[in-house]
Amino acid sequence: MTINELIGPAVVAAVVSGFVTIIGNIFSNRSSRTINTEKIASESNLAERKFEFERELSERRFWYERELHDYRRSVEFAEELLASFYKLKDTIREIRGPFSFGDEGSARNRKEYETEAEARSRDGYYVPIARIHQHKDFLSEVTSKKYRAQAIFRSDIRRAFELMVEVLNAIQIASNMLVQNVGQDRNDHDLWQKLERQIWDVSKPDEPDELSQKVEQAIAIVERAVRPTLERTDKAGAKP
Repeated sequence: MTINELIGPAVVAAVVSGFVTIIGNIFSNRSSRTINTEKIASESNLAERKFEFERELSERRFWYERELHDYRRSVEFAEELLASFYKLKDTIREIRGPFSFGDEGSARNRKEYETEAEARSRDGYYVPIARIHQHKDFLSEVTSKKYRAQAIFRSDIRRAFELMVEVLNAIQIASNMLVQNVGQDRNDHDLWQKLERQIWDVSKPDEPDELSQKVEQAIAIVERAVRPTLERTDKAGAKP
């Protein structure tokens, strides 16, 4: 066998081997590019899904915190409103207290023609008005809650504020009428008694008079309006 005969097959084998290697490299490169492309696409999709999840989570957290904040404000306002009407009851009882102290009615402007006896009598009837003036900041504060209470609780809570105004107006009107009519003949004895009963609360606790009943009605209306909000808080606090 000659050397050419030996070299020929070796060359062919080398060529075939080289060709196979080239083909293998081509497929290997294509596979690598395909894998890299798929990997990039997968990572991009994962990043988008993660971003969308975090965005939705942030939105949910925002609305949850906002609703929680609004709810807490509603609870605080419900407690504040109810406490104000409880205090209002005591304030009106104080305004209508039948006993005056010192010179409570001295803020009234006396007239030159008044006798000393008339002046003292008028001062006495003026005491409820003077007491209302003393509590004007608190009474104004309660009144200022009306529209917010209507917006939050949306019930007949407006009637509670109307009852409060009716009671205060009745006291002031009766007080003014008594002051103005001091020294006049008391021909209508029943009217005088009615006016005096409006400015002075001498009723028994178990038999409240008309104005005291209106105050109780106002408190009952507020209690009914805020009870669902406060009961919801109690149930939430009772959970383990």
